[in-house]
Amino acid sequence: MRVIFLLTILMSSLFSYQNRIRILETLYLNDITFKGFSFSEISGATYDSESKTLYMVSDKGILFKFKASFDNKVHLKKISAHYLRDRKGKKLSLWRSDSEGITIDNRGRLFVSFEGKPL
Repeated sequence: MRVIFLLTILMSSLFSYQNRIRILETLYLNDITFKGFSFSEISGATYDSESKTLYMVSDKGILFKFKASFDNKVHLKKISAHYLRDRKGKKLSLWRSDSEGITIDNRGRLFVSFEGKPL
């Protein structure tokens, strides 16, 4: 079974009068591997404009990291993939690793949301 992840990059101008959003490009990201991690079941993404890094999380509790730049096209370069871990550094158990969303705050900290009951 072939899994294709479709990424549509939206660009908005925060300083524009009408604050319009336009589609910059649509990328088909398939057959991507990161040192043994399969790029699939992506459930959330966030972009750090300071470090120009795009983060994505999968339903399997994996964090994918890309270097991203935008002009008239989208340019992505694989950086790394890691299992999400708890505060003690332990890999999340299978039933706790269903990550559903990700965001970054103004201090550069990543926050990941999960499906299921809170810890």
